[in-house]
Amino acid sequence: MKLRRKPMSGLSKKDRQWLKKKIETKLSVETLERRELLAANIAGGFADIAEGEDDPHVQMRLVATDLQGQPVDTVLLHQTFNLEGYVKDMRADAKGVFTSFMDVQFDNSLVQTAGSIVHADTYKNFKSGSIDVPGLIDEVGGMAGLSELGSDERLVFTVPMRATAAGTLIFDGNHADIKPAHQVLVYGNNDEVPESLISIVDYALVISDAGRLPYNEDFNDGSADAMTVQQGSFVIENSRYNSTPSNSNERALTVIDLTVDIPSKTRFQSTVNLEFASGLKRNAYQVFAYQDNDNYKIAGLDAQSQRWVIGEFNDGQYRELRRGNTNAVENKNYQLELVIDGKLATLNVDGNSVLSHTFGSNLNTGKFGLLAIGANSRFDDVHISEILPIPIAEGDFAETVVGQAVTIDVLANDDHEQDGTAMHVVSFSGVDNATVELRDLNQDNKADVLVFTPDANFAGSETFTYVVGDVNGQTDSTSVLVGVLAGIPLEEDFSAEDPIGFEVVTGNWKVIDETYVAQNRNGYSLAKIRTGVENPAETEFSAMVSMPRVNGYQSNVELVYDLADAGNYKFAGGSVDSQQWYLGEVVNGQRQIVKTKAATIARTEYELSLVIRGKNLEFSITDTEGMLHDTAMALTYDAAPNIGLFGLGANRSKAVVDDVKIREFVPAPVAEDDSVQTVVNTPVDITVLTNDGHETEGTFIYLDSVSGVENGTATLKDTNDDGKNDTITFTPANDFRGTTSFDYLVKDNNGQQDRGNVLITVAAALPLEVDFNDGSAVDFNYADNKWRAY
Repeated sequence: MKLRRKPMSGLSKKDRQWLKKKIETKLSVETLERRELLAANIAGGFADIAEGEDDPHVQMRLVATDLQGQPVDTVLLHQTFNLEGYVKDMRADAKGVFTSFMDVQFDNSLVQTAGSIVHADTYKNFKSGSIDVPGLIDEVGGMAGLSELGSDERLVFTVPMRATAAGTLIFDGNHADIKPAHQVLVYGNNDEVPESLISIVDYALVISDAGRLPYNEDFNDGSADAMTVQQGSFVIENSRYNSTPSNSNERALTVIDLTVDIPSKTRFQSTVNLEFASGLKRNAYQVFAYQDNDNYKIAGLDAQSQRWVIGEFNDGQYRELRRGNTNAVENKNYQLELVIDGKLATLNVDGNSVLSHTFGSNLNTGKFGLLAIGANSRFDDVHISEILPIPIAEGDFAETVVGQAVTIDVLANDDHEQDGTAMHVVSFSGVDNATVELRDLNQDNKADVLVFTPDANFAGSETFTYVVGDVNGQTDSTSVLVGVLAGIPLEEDFSAEDPIGFEVVTGNWKVIDETYVAQNRNGYSLAKIRTGVENPAETEFSAMVSMPRVNGYQSNVELVYDLADAGNYKFAGGSVDSQQWYLGEVVNGQRQIVKTKAATIARTEYELSLVIRGKNLEFSITDTEGMLHDTAMALTYDAAPNIGLFGLGANRSKAVVDDVKIREFVPAPVAEDDSVQTVVNTPVDITVLTNDGHETEGTFIYLDSVSGVENGTATLKDTNDDGKNDTITFTPANDFRGTTSFDYLVKDNNGQQDRGNVLITVAAALPLEVDFNDGSAVDFNYADNKWRAY
């Protein structure tokens, strides 16, 4: 509050005469006679106030009160209260204030008027006042009757107000502006009271948001904000709210004055602690749906009966609705949480649900509170908050290949407890081998996808966490697993314990001594290979395999292709036991061999290779000497057999696999070796391409280079003038006779290549003369029999 005077110059004689006429007119309207006006001693001539009188003659005072008329210095947000204006004659021979008018200014962002101005009966004459302008109560006041009022402070007006925002508010009183109509007059004096002799007491009011949600009170500041004791008494000691009963039947009941509506789904938490005092009961309850002191519901601890309870008071009569046994301990802190959800109340204690009950009506009416019945109960850490619907984050999995970013729509499989609620990605954490970027695809200024970019050359699995949120700030989190696969080409030598992309489907496979070994003695071991990319239209899948003899195991191995699942795939393999290579398939779990070829299969190492070109498959086997077996097998399918994954299989075998390769099959030239003859000092043209070919029939090939030429020269020639060499001219060295060779490189227009060899015999020309004197027989070829030179 502040006390001050606001000076203003006095009225002119003309103004005083005008006021006299106005008062006479008003009083005549009120049926007062002139003699009554004279009795009030205001109709006569106005006398000047004696000089030297400095003390206030009139005090105007503002005060805020609750709806019961009790002064308050703090109100809660959204609470309705009254602003009252009082006036008092401060003179030593006080006779009372006859007319009282003032302006009141206030911050309308904090409060608003909630009703019309109500004038007190004492000042109902000539009443004035307007609240049309926000933040101003303008020219409010009135005129008293003719009887003197004495020195008592009198109520002039009341204005209902409502707090709309938290803060500190000043009701600033000021002198009325409309003069002489709204002069201040006192009984016993004929002149108006100068503003210099009027003190106006402003009023400061704190608007607290303590009653808002979420509500928190830990009593650490020695106060219990927004709590009103309805019965009994509580004291704050050691930062706890303690009931102080005088006997074992006295209730201590306090309610929490929330300034907002209670949501349908709300949590009410507190910490309770009991003192087992002699002659007193032992209990502590949370109150909900409080209507009055005879009607409310409770949930809490009845330690005297050793049980948790949910009950209610109806018209003062208590009824227990649910109970649950416990073993209550003195001086132990129990964390109580009451959850109301519509009509359902659930009591959780220390994080565990102990009781629940469904009532006949919704529970988000009335007030929350605390109750102790004849018990020394201690309450602390009171919390009330809305249980908002939350996002539900589900784990995600994504794949990419080395060096390639992938966009992960993590929200696609997430959900929300309230259907249709918009969600966004809040953050991520725990990324070690990559960078992750939040990205807003729908341009709502909220991230909705993650872009994962693996570090250079990183391959393997990366797991990190992301947080999903909604507009209410509710969140949930989960993990994302990203497999960074090798892609194609894939080459795996099993030097790592967990080969990237290899996953066991059935049975077991294990890395042993840098090889991949099947382990299932009693069934089929199947491993799939994930590359992270689609297979090329033409694909080659190869591996080095062996089928060792192991007691109790069979000896076989299979390359799996077009794998959809454990019951649907194709395979190519061999068996030492049956001495055959074979092709087969599993359809809906049924296995059948579709093609076989008998062979002598040892327990040594083989390279098995599958080449898939469209609908055609070729299965070839190469031994450790690099010799291609004549047991190559082929099949043509109705559809390309490389839609599914590749994999490895072994049926009750400890097959050993190494150097697995998956790559695009690129058709290449096939160079076949050549042999030619010429005579001494005579060049020869060699059309090496005549017997060469290409894996794709009809593909153009040409000579690129020669190497390893001895005892002569080799020159490339373009005989058909197409800009590509097709012939090699070999010119033997001068007088050279004998055999020599060189290599040539053949290519196609895609840069694929193969290397061939040419063997050249340079013989003597006729007539031929050989005397064998040097122990050699140049130009002689030995056939079936043997010749020796002597």
